[in-house]
Amino acid sequence: MLKKFLKLINSDIFFFSLLFLLVLILFKNAFSMQFFRDDFFFLKISDAKSFSDFINFFSPIRTYSYKPLASEVFYFFLISIGKNIFIGHLLVFSVYFIGLYYLKKTIMLLTNNNLFSRLTVFFYAISFIHVFQLFLFATFQEVMLFTCIVLSFYYYQKNKTLLNLLFFLVALLSKETAILFIVFLTAFEFVCKKNTFIKKFPSLVANIILAAIFLFVYKYSLSHVTLLDNYKLHFNNPKLIVNNSMWYFLWSLGFPNFLSDVFRSFPFRPLPDFWKAFASPEFKIYFYSLITYYLVFFVSISIYIVKNAYKIVKVFRDFSYSLVSFFIFLGPILLFSHKWMDRLTLPLIFIILLKSYFVFLFISSKEKLFKIFAFIIIFLFIFWNFFGIKVHESSSGYNILNKISKNASIYFYRNKNEILKHKYLFFYDPIYKGKLIKPWGGSEKLANVFWGQYFVSYYFPNSNITALYNFENKIIPSDSFVATSSEILLFNISQLK
Repeated sequence: MLKKFLKLINSDIFFFSLLFLLVLILFKNAFSMQFFRDDFFFLKISDAKSFSDFINFFSPIRTYSYKPLASEVFYFFLISIGKNIFIGHLLVFSVYFIGLYYLKKTIMLLTNNNLFSRLTVFFYAISFIHVFQLFLFATFQEVMLFTCIVLSFYYYQKNKTLLNLLFFLVALLSKETAILFIVFLTAFEFVCKKNTFIKKFPSLVANIILAAIFLFVYKYSLSHVTLLDNYKLHFNNPKLIVNNSMWYFLWSLGFPNFLSDVFRSFPFRPLPDFWKAFASPEFKIYFYSLITYYLVFFVSISIYIVKNAYKIVKVFRDFSYSLVSFFIFLGPILLFSHKWMDRLTLPLIFIILLKSYFVFLFISSKEKLFKIFAFIIIFLFIFWNFFGIKVHESSSGYNILNKISKNASIYFYRNKNEILKHKYLFFYDPIYKGKLIKPWGGSEKLANVFWGQYFVSYYFPNSNITALYNFENKIIPSDSFVATSSEILLFNISQLK
């Protein structure tokens, strides 16, 4: 009986059951996230009325990014289930869990080391960075990218080329950056798998051909997307590339998302807003535990290398592999002036691999000191990520956006019949006690949350209402329903008293 119990505890079923439960607990607030911003755009363009409309999702002729599976098809599914956000979020987490499961299997396949593979998946799964992928429906593309690339790589290693190509195809239909998998795969074969290169060459060529086809498919939409300010490619700005590389690397280490906004030049003196963040007890705990974690981590590594000098070449080589892979999957993102923390989904794997490698070495060491270091590092990692999740639920702006979306849903539900009698829905910034009231930016904030006109088809389907915002339109047209922006942003103007 005891043997069966011990066998169960050591099984993958037990490990993943606990891990998935922990992930659900840590990221539970994702399930309350409503539709806002990009969601309204995708809901509108994904409302297929016929089979031909559905097939048109896969047309490369478009002025926005080509990722039909993770955008149009996904939102079409959400529409089909009555826009049920719980089921939608459950699907997102389910796809994420599949990715975690196959990430463990892939590492196990390559290393034949159960402890190392479990450590890697555990650290990756609970990283607070996943707030930026799991909370929003619009970032489901990142979750699909992660899971499908992991599956494709797993089946590539298993020499199952058809499944490898199938999941690579799904990844390419979910996110353009999936094409970077080819760069990684080629480098992996040349550097890590020289002995099997000839055997894997036909599969590698098949993957390259598929990627080349999609490079042509992406060409049209990217020609439009890269005209937008946030997506302009700056090839001749090495300073920007170095700066972006630094910030993405620091974010992958666990530093806060707003760090790039409060440091003109890291690590020199930050702007005053950085110190204001310490007014939050949660941020203070998160930041100090993060710093403590790295102090312990680097001290323990230094001691380990001193005591095991013969391993320094291997450690340096593994560090180099991880860092190169990290930047391969960032790719063209480094050329954009805008930075997105959600783009770390795949690059993060390689930073976590490196951390897990050292923890594994410490646990495997015969010296008690390193086992103690491993325990402290694991504890601190869990601790600062727990508070990191709480901090970034707020600092990401998602909590505010979600609150506004909930307020809007209530407001529009209460006033729907009256609103539908009018041609215009005017969001007015009121004057209260002689002052213009614009909490959170007033009507300009609402335009951002509602994504301009795109929210109309969600809240008022089949209507011809035009939304107008006070920050753009100073005159209220006739036949307008006037919605006071503060009623939605604060929900009650009495909050100003």
